[in-house]
Amino acid sequence: DEGPQGISAKYPIFKTSAVVSTDTQVKALPGYVAYMVCIGDDAAAQSGTITLYDNTAESGTQVVAWVVQVGAYLTPVIFPVQREFTTGIYLGFTADLDVNCYVVYR
Repeated sequence: DEGPQGISAKYPIFKTSAVVSTDTQVKALPGYVAYMVCIGDDAAAQSGTITLYDNTAESGTQVVAWVVQVGAYLTPVIFPVQREFTTGIYLGFTADLDVNCYVVYR
């Protein structure tokens, strides 16, 4: 399904979600996630889990689950997902973790 210049005809353009720290539906349709990036928003992240789901809600198939430890995340943590999502893209947080994330998808 490659188009001109090697661009996929099925999902041609990457988008970047908003930078979020709470549960967020990124996309309500099938798509492709290139990567997810997370970084602490202060020097004291809280413990919890950030999960990227192949779904339109915070349930179903977990693709990435990052268990955040208490501490400082002063540099970005990059998750190279490189995967199609068949239902939707949903980013879930178990609590206010003081961590911000965004998803690059199409």
